[in-house]
Amino acid sequence: MLLVLVLLIVSIAIMSAMLRYVSRQSHETVDQEQEEQAFNAADSGVSYVLWLLDPDGGGEVPTSVSTMSRVVYDDLGEPIGTFTIDDIVADTGVITFTSTGRHIALTNRCQAIVVELKQREAGAQYIATNWDHQVGYPCS
Repeated sequence: MLLVLVLLIVSIAIMSAMLRYVSRQSHETVDQEQEEQAFNAADSGVSYVLWLLDPDGGGEVPTSVSTMSRVVYDDLGEPIGTFTIDDIVADTGVITFTSTGRHIALTNRCQAIVVELKQREAGAQYIATNWDHQVGYPCS
């Protein structure tokens, strides 16, 4: 009888440890997904600015690009996050800006990308010459 009781206690301890492990892994997976969605939103902001500056796209000039925020949707049309373009510095043939992506539900989950775009010649498309993912960027 004592052996059965000991085996029961050991199996309960193992089961509870496995339950805690599965729960922790589930939370880590959700956290990772939220960070990835925030990063995808920030990357969408970079693509949006490139489109704005493309002569065949938005046709904007660098000085007309101003601070903006947009909602980002997934393939099913569901919102996954937002991006904000700010810290814009435009010079002749060069534009730098920060694209900050935030998770749609948890705005304290953000990812930031600082980008420098250059034109090789006047009237040509801008290309990314510096693309810096800001790890640990404050989400204020």
